Amino acid sequence: MKKIIPLLVFWCATVTASDGHKGNFTLDCPDGKRMHVTINLSPNLITQIHNHTSNENLLDNQPITQTKVVTDNQMISSMEQNQSNKMLTQMINTGKQAKEHALTFLSETKNLIWNHKFKCFAVSAALIYGYFFLKTWKAKRYAAQKEPWFAWKINVSMEDLLAIPQKELAQELVTEIQKRYIQTQNPENFLLPFTLFMQNIEQELKRLKSDLKLHRWIIKLRVKKIFPLRANIELLQEKIQRLVYFQNIFTSWMTEYKLAQNSPEKEVG
Repeated sequence: MKKIIPLLVFWCATVTASDGHKGNFTLDCPDGKRMHVTINLSPNLITQIHNHTSNENLLDNQPITQTKVVTDNQMISSMEQNQSNKMLTQMINTGKQAKEHALTFLSETKNLIWNHKFKCFAVSAALIYGYFFLKTWKAKRYAAQKEPWFAWKINVSMEDLLAIPQKELAQELVTEIQKRYIQTQNPENFLLPFTLFMQNIEQELKRLKSDLKLHRWIIKLRVKKIFPLRANIELLQEKIQRLVYFQNIFTSWMTEYKLAQNSPEKEVG
């Protein structure tokens, strides 16, 4: 008898939904007992069911009472909370699995390296040597190029360059800059060639200083015999000196030029 009560309550609620918020029903059961049902369809659905015998006694001497039913908003909130907890649990499990895989990979890698330590050492040494051998070879090739500014007037020694009057050398340098950075699309742009010249000077200085530092370390570590295709340190130092000197000559000329623009009486030699 107790098992069919929820079904009867649901049926009664469906029937009386259009009649209002509350309904009273008396049901005759097959065993001769009578059951009185009260349904309240208010927002907080509270339903009481009283099962009476023909002598007005309670069924099994106990009333069947449903004290509270969760509202729609409470049900939605509960479902969202459950979904959030489920997603959080999945994220935690995923993190644990990723950590376990990483630890396993590191352990296997460590064992592999240890079991083949001599081969790994040989391969690492070969790679390091190949890297620095390539750098020294590139440094030597770069120092032998004719296009960079450190190769300008390469046939003139540094002592002879210093003997040339600065104004004369500055005029030659400005003319060479304008030839190298001629602007066919915008020939009236007077400052762009000089800007490009200063940028190239800085790049060449950075490259030569890096190569010089590498070659000094090779000599300091006493491994220069295994790097036969290296550049000459004295040659690198001379090229750096040339670039610095050309940079200073141009800076002096540019300063005089600006002064001449502000003072028309002065002439730039």
